[in-house]
Amino acid sequence: MKSLLLQVTFLLSTGFVSGQAIVDTTYLNAELVTTSKPEYVYYRTIVRNAQMFYEVKNFWKTGEIQMSGKFSSLNPSVMQGPFIFYNKNGALSRIENY
Repeated sequence: MKSLLLQVTFLLSTGFVSGQAIVDTTYLNAELVTTSKPEYVYYRTIVRNAQMFYEVKNFWKTGEIQMSGKFSSLNPSVMQGPFIFYNKNGALSRIENY
């Protein structure tokens, strides 16, 4: 745990120095609740953009995109604008606007 905290601290400090975006990855179960890596169904990448929104993408365990959208807040989660959902085969499933 200390090693993980140290790595995250290092990544954050180097990200601020270089000005590059940091990609955070979270592992999710079938109900989209954070879980451990061995038990995940989806994984989520989060990048904060220049407009201070969080660009979020969920991927199936196999690497295909499952959802993309933006959050104005992560905790609590506040969805902003269109969210695009995909089937496992990559076909567009639906679009929801928030």
